[in-house]
Amino acid sequence: MRPAENIYITGSLGELQNWSPDNALLLSSANYPTWSITVNIPANTYFEYKYIRKFNGAVTWESDPNRSFTTPASGTYTLNQSWK
Repeated sequence: MRPAENIYITGSLGELQNWSPDNALLLSSANYPTWSITVNIPANTYFEYKYIRKFNGAVTWESDPNRSFTTPASGTYTLNQSWK
């Protein structure tokens, strides 16, 4: 991934735009090579998600399987991941 590329996240919750590549949430490359985003998701919530890349009108989904996570009971959590 390069800072000129646009990396997004989308997934199984409304907060993640219900798997819509058109409405996926843009990650920031301000700290390249780390992309980041803050998403508020209710506590104790299971969800699935994927990162996608948009370039010249083409959408590339990262490979299967979907990623999944359950938010903690309270507080915040940081996920550190790499493109698959």
